[in-house]
Parts: sequence; structure tokens; C-alpha cells
Amino acid sequence: MRDSVSAYAATVAWVALAVSVPVQMAHAQGSFGPYVPTPTVIVDRLLEMGAVSGKDYLIDLGSGDGRIVITAAKKFGTHGHGIDIQDKLVALANQNATSEGVADKVRFVRGDIMEADLSQATVITTYLLPSTITRLVPKFLAELKPGTRIVSHDYPINPLTYEKVVSFDVDEKVRISGTKLTVIYLYVIPARVSGEWDLNLAPLAATAKPLTVRIDQQADSLSGIVESAGTRIPLRDLKVSGEEISFAYGSGATGIVALHGTVKGGEMSGTVVSGTSLAKTWSARRK
Repeated sequence: MRDSVSAYAATVAWVALAVSVPVQMAHAQGSFGPYVPTPTVIVDRLLEMGAVSGKDYLIDLGSGDGRIVITAAKKFGTHGHGIDIQDKLVALANQNATSEGVADKVRFVRGDIMEADLSQATVITTYLLPSTITRLVPKFLAELKPGTRIVSHDYPINPLTYEKVVSFDVDEKVRISGTKLTVIYLYVIPARVSGEWDLNLAPLAATAKPLTVRIDQQADSLSGIVESAGTRIPLRDLKVSGEEISFAYGSGATGIVALHGTVKGGEMSGTVVSGTSLAKTWSARRK
């Protein structure tokens, strides 16, 4: 089993919100193409899917004329920035931000999206080719904080598992990609939980030896076991979304013990949902 943070972070990547399909495809290929703005209805749905608010910081890579970040700033007071490889589009986006009265909230710079620092983001959006997105997955996982939302237009971010997906028709999309169909995927960066943990069930912890929980977390899989009295028991319903974690395991006389809680670095804690009338809360510390 691999070490938690290092093994998981070794699968890492970035994302971006694109303002146009041709422009972003051109970026991915290292050349330029015609610029076609993303229809307003899709921009609105992208922001809705990402639950963007005034508390967020939105990074838009391949930002074109800046409409994604600018719309978020105007509608929700969101701060953020965009990065594009074309000087003319960067200048246009900054001009648009000034015209729309949000230059104090957003900015646009010329840069390489592959080298961009994403650590400030709480929301990122993308409209990139599948081959590019897949190659960037390690950067996502390494730089983005747990709980960061990623919204992808049309293409899934394999091998990550999406939290939600919606599809709808947009007539304007035909001239962009030849089809009305639009698909939007939502991903949430999970906390790093891979590794070995000492699990305590309170108030049982005062009299019982901590259980050992081992979790193996990869970009496309999540599994684990709990060791009790020398017996290895597979974890059931193991899920990590942002800083939230839940799992369950079988425990002899008490049946299924189900736990739900939050992850903060090398510590986890929460409530015992079912399985025993004695333990009400639980905590775990990474070894």
C-alpha cells in the first residue's frame, strides 16, 4: 500500500475554464485557432453547477474574453483571475473587466496554463480536450485544496469520479461543436486519506485499544480495511468528498458500524451513525 500524501499527490493536475472551444483546443495543441465565445446560457450553468458565490476564488484557464470570471464577479461578487496564451485576448478580457466595473475583483494575465499556480482557487472550470485533461489530473490533486470544485464542459476528467453530471441542448452550440448537446461535469477534490490511521470510538476509547484503519486512495479508486483483534474487515461504503468522509464495517455483535465525519490534515473526527449504542463519536489520527 502506498504512502498517503506522496502516492496520492503523485497523481495530480490542473484545470481551466474556457471561453471558447476552438481557442482551448488550440491551446491544447500548442497552436492557435479561431475564437468563439461560450454561449451565455452555458456560462450561467457552469457557474450554477459549481455553486459559485462571493466567497469563492475562481481561476479560469484559457480565459478568452474573460466572460466566465467577469460574469461570476458581476452576479456573485466572486474574485478570480484568468490566464490565456494570447496577448490580444488577455488585453480584451482586462478591457471587458474595466467596462463591466469589476476590474477591482478580477484580472487576466498571459501565461502557460500548464505552469499556472492553482492553489488559490476554490472553483476551477474547464473546456479542454480529454487527452489534455487526463494529462493534467496529477496537477489538480497536488495543488488544489480539498473541497475545491472543478466544473468541466463536455468532457469528463478521467480517471477522477464526478459528483454530478447534467446534460441539455443549446442551439448556439451547433456552430461551435456541431451538436446541440452540452454536458457539464462537477468534481470535488477529495481530502488525502490514504495511509494508516488509529481509530478511536468514544467513549469506548478509554477502555478499548484503538482500531487500525488502512485506506488506499488512488485517483480512480478508494478502498480500505479495519483491523480488530487481528481480524481484517473490509470497509464498506467508503466515500470522500472534499473534507467529508464516511465508511462502515461489520462488527460482530453490534452489526454494521457506520461513521461520518471530516478530515483535517492528519486527523479525522465525526459521529457514529449506527452500529453501537455505546459509542457516539469517533476520531482518528494518521500514523
